[in-house]
Amino acid sequence: VTFSFVSNGQELDSLKTSKKVFDRLEIQTSLSLLENQDFNSIPGGGLQVAVIAPFYNGGLRLGLGVGFSRLSFSYNFDWGHHRILGPTPPYSSQLDIYPFNLDLTLGTDFLRSSPMDLILDVGARMNLPMYGNYHFDYSFYNYPTDHSFEIQTTIHPAVLASLTFSFPLNEKSSLTFGYGFSYTFLPFRPKTNSESNGLHYRPEEIPDNYDNNFEDNILGTLPDAGFDYFEMLVLELPAEMGGQHSFSIGYRYTFGLGKKKE
Repeated sequence: VTFSFVSNGQELDSLKTSKKVFDRLEIQTSLSLLENQDFNSIPGGGLQVAVIAPFYNGGLRLGLGVGFSRLSFSYNFDWGHHRILGPTPPYSSQLDIYPFNLDLTLGTDFLRSSPMDLILDVGARMNLPMYGNYHFDYSFYNYPTDHSFEIQTTIHPAVLASLTFSFPLNEKSSLTFGYGFSYTFLPFRPKTNSESNGLHYRPEEIPDNYDNNFEDNILGTLPDAGFDYFEMLVLELPAEMGGQHSFSIGYRYTFGLGKKKE
């Protein structure tokens, strides 16, 4: 595979050192520690590779990145009644997700006259969960205490922002340190018609005349109650996972620097 990088307007027989509109290309790889916005879950991790095209000596930076990560969210519910359907027992739960992501970013370098960089990036992310599951743990009536539901593999859009500092190792490579925050939209839901130890996720079973949204609930019938819509066990799912912090360290290599040769 051959890659050809052309410096637009570069004069080969000139000693000029001024930067052109687009005279280099950067590849950056990074490892990240991930935490949800409340800092109360098991930390996750991620690997990201990005290609960045700096224009006007870094004044405008366009980036395309791909990555893979593991995200974890934990949450707890207290005892209560869910609408008219039935009781919600106190329980704890954890959602583990393994998504592939595609990022499009727009950024700028605040230290263009320095060998170091301080870069702000904003952009959009598409998360595609390759695998994930809800895990419930509770004690209620005679139900088993361990339940696991695999999530649907649908695209979840997100917005992101990051601030990255880079320290040069030599003319072409740098060590990077960054902090970022992303917000994921749309809820993660179990696969339709899934079951686990007596609980099920089948919202279409509820009659249309019940004005309730069951897309965010896992249901189970109470022992010896029969299938009665007024005597059901209801486990709620978070509507959205929300924000995610990331702390990263990486390596960046720059193509197109140094003496130009024909």
